[in-house]
Amino acid sequence: MDFGHLLVERGLITSKELDEALAVQRRYIVEGREPLPRLGEILIERGSVSEQEVADALGAQRKKILYCSTCKIQVNVEERADVAGYQCVRCGGEMQAPEEVNDVRVIDTSVIFIAKDPVPKEVEAAAADPARKMGKYILLEEIGRGGAAIVHRAWDTYLHQYVALKFLKPPPESTDPHAKARQESMLLDLLKEARHAIRLRHPNIVTTYDVGRIDKLFYIAMDYLNGQSLLHLIRQSKEKGGVSPFYDDPGRFVILLRDLCRAVHYAHTRQVPLIHCDLKPSNVIIDTNWRPYILDFGLARELVAERPGQEEAVVRGTPSYMAPEQASGQPELIDARTDVYGLGTILYELLVGRAPFTGGSALDVLTKVVHTTPEPPSSMLIRVAHPEGLGIRRVTVPPSLERICLKCLEKFPANRFPSANALADELERVLMSEAHTVRFDALPFIAEGMAEPAAVAAAVKPSPARRLAPAWFLLGAGLASAVILAFLSLRPGASNVEGLRVQLDHLSRKFDEQVAAFQVELARGGLDEVGAVLAQEIREDDWVDRQIESVEWVRTMKARLIAALNRKPGYRVRDFRLRDQTLRDVEIVHADERRVVAVRGERTNDIPWSAIEPEQLTDMIRTALGSANPADRLGLAIYCIKTRQRSEAEELLRSLNGTDLEIPSRAYLKELRDK
Repeated sequence: MDFGHLLVERGLITSKELDEALAVQRRYIVEGREPLPRLGEILIERGSVSEQEVADALGAQRKKILYCSTCKIQVNVEERADVAGYQCVRCGGEMQAPEEVNDVRVIDTSVIFIAKDPVPKEVEAAAADPARKMGKYILLEEIGRGGAAIVHRAWDTYLHQYVALKFLKPPPESTDPHAKARQESMLLDLLKEARHAIRLRHPNIVTTYDVGRIDKLFYIAMDYLNGQSLLHLIRQSKEKGGVSPFYDDPGRFVILLRDLCRAVHYAHTRQVPLIHCDLKPSNVIIDTNWRPYILDFGLARELVAERPGQEEAVVRGTPSYMAPEQASGQPELIDARTDVYGLGTILYELLVGRAPFTGGSALDVLTKVVHTTPEPPSSMLIRVAHPEGLGIRRVTVPPSLERICLKCLEKFPANRFPSANALADELERVLMSEAHTVRFDALPFIAEGMAEPAAVAAAVKPSPARRLAPAWFLLGAGLASAVILAFLSLRPGASNVEGLRVQLDHLSRKFDEQVAAFQVELARGGLDEVGAVLAQEIREDDWVDRQIESVEWVRTMKARLIAALNRKPGYRVRDFRLRDQTLRDVEIVHADERRVVAVRGERTNDIPWSAIEPEQLTDMIRTALGSANPADRLGLAIYCIKTRQRSEAEELLRSLNGTDLEIPSRAYLKELRDK
């Protein structure tokens, strides 16, 4: 969470005060004031907060103010567990915290980190070669090369960390003074945009650390990420005979695109709004934890072509992914909706395995972008993925995603989604409530562990009036939509009653998994769907009622937990355990049905409930809700049963003796003992 919104969350300032302070800061940026006053300084000057409140808020972000007694300057630095001390970049002297925080004005954030850990051996070896030293950086290996830049994996000796160091290629020499002036202006614009990008701090945007010049080379230092580009994943899928990786796990990729939209909207709404203008699969990096990052915000624009007869119209971006206003050389029309178009091209390529427009030359592609209506993904998929003689699995484009995609790719910006956030909201609605299921036509939907009866192979299509949101979301959550479809396929005839009963055991396990993942809203919706069918086939069976009762206890407790986490102060913990990693020094500042928002250092993480380790979630519930409410204790006990925390569950259930919930608690205690 950024500094301003953290102050709002803490109740120190109002949203109006934040907006007014940001407007002042924007004016200073436009005026070119140096050094640029920070938001905290502006708020103090306006009387909105005190110096101590700013210092406390910085501390919550794991930041602090340090002072150099020799140079008489203050800097704002990030606290890191691997750092033993800090040195001034000007004199090399030790930086220390001031005795009293009576002035929060800072000159810079530049500081030399004195690390506790030794420098990696490969860095030591490279540092011995003078040719590998570039200012404060040590070049380790070239990792990328393009028309506008060369990228190295490098070591930042000040920050004591690996970075991706991008060197911008100088423009070609020209004897035309006008052309030379244009090229120099473009380079300066790029560097200005890169400096603005330094202020971007979002969990789905690659961090830019530094922009500068070494000799005649301009450079940009960014996060070095261990991951693969989305383009690489698409190509990899096609090499294996697929269309794109989207059809292997649709829900995962819709969530990925939604998160990218939120990140783009964040950049669009900064003090100095940044438009990317080159959103494409190769500029999306996915790390080993499946978190997507947008690369080159404010940096990826490059000269691609100039349209004949328009010497002053500069076309920036990559032709196949350009919005029409870019391709036609109309920079005055570029705004947030230009990036909405770029996000639409990413969705298009995920659906059909290629960009909306391709061609033999850049000019051919640009002409198509401006004048040709994109072919709907569903019809393009038939030509691209299912040509006669190719053994590619047949897939169907989800209608709702096709509609969203084509709206993004409208020629006129006014016809697109008005913002990346509006696009994210629409994708969220797809995840939560759209009535469609992605199908592999060549593969029958067979429930896990079942034989393949003829009734399954000839599955009955659900009525258009019946919403199958749970089936779609089960798929997105990594559970098998096959379960519901196979269940529905067995509906006709009383002879299938026994088959339905067999399915109940299987469905019970699946819904238990959702409750264990704290996705109780999904489980509740799925139970409603199955219950509507079950009521017609096994009228005396109370299976759904028992399942709904369990889910409702947990859902009620979750609602109270969300409310508690959104109050101040929030939930803080030194070690916040996820299923695949542990985060240090975390404060939960917001929660909703889908996720919690955690602040750690200067980073903000959106963490799905399902990613939290069950024992950690149990601790959070106990801490935030306490033990006074018997309903909360019963809800937590049921959650502990689903997550196999037997001793916790038994303790909670026994604590309900003598309360109004003693009877249901005994039933769950019996269930626990029978397991």
